[in-house]
Amino acid sequence: MKFNGFDIYPCGNAVLSINNNILTVSGISDSGLDGVLIKVQNTDNYVVNFGSLQNIAQNNGVLKCTSLTKNAYGQVTPLFETFKWYNQQSDKVIIGFNSNFLPANYNFFGKLNGVSVFDINNSELIVSSDPNFPSPSECPVAVWGVLVAAAGVVATVFGILYTSTTTTTTYHYDANNRLTGKTVTVTEDPIPFEIEVNGNTYTITEYGIKFNEELPSDLIGYPSIESHSIGEQITGVNLSSFEITSIQAI
Repeated sequence: MKFNGFDIYPCGNAVLSINNNILTVSGISDSGLDGVLIKVQNTDNYVVNFGSLQNIAQNNGVLKCTSLTKNAYGQVTPLFETFKWYNQQSDKVIIGFNSNFLPANYNFFGKLNGVSVFDINNSELIVSSDPNFPSPSECPVAVWGVLVAAAGVVATVFGILYTSTTTTTTYHYDANNRLTGKTVTVTEDPIPFEIEVNGNTYTITEYGIKFNEELPSDLIGYPSIESHSIGEQITGVNLSSFEITSIQAI
């Protein structure tokens, strides 16, 4: 099936349907395996626009987005992984990231209409476990990985946001055209809203993670090191369904 010119594939038991130029991904059970895979091969920079994600709070659900890359040998590996889930105690949707796919140093940032509001290094982020995150019996650790909880958005506010996730990767090469590193930025930019980070509340229009990866000198030139975007896999738990309004290469 194609949507906005991109090949899309169902994951697990999910069902894909397109009506009025909106992609609906339904049949999202409690397995953690149901969702959609978007083939984004030949572009390292792309945007996925979502419809309302109010089901996260309504159904106590979880949404996971995984950016996938492939190297010259055809090996596919995750580049980045983000989660959203509902915390009943705070009545907020929590934004988290899989620390397994983040380097030792990265920044969590927020902007208001393009102007920086906060830019916090991970060494300064307050990380705490969320007792309301699905238990291993509901959502196996092998599926979801290790989390860094970064921020929270009031559930009633999050329910009316129509977010878009933008992934951009800039590659750095030496004089011999050998990859030496890359800069990855993953940004979400809904309408203005308030977000809580480290106990402080900010009004922003976008937030995201940015990091640099520099290759060790002895690995420069190896084909297995250079990988490029191949897909975006979006899965959920207990969401019933979610909508994607558009996908764009940028």
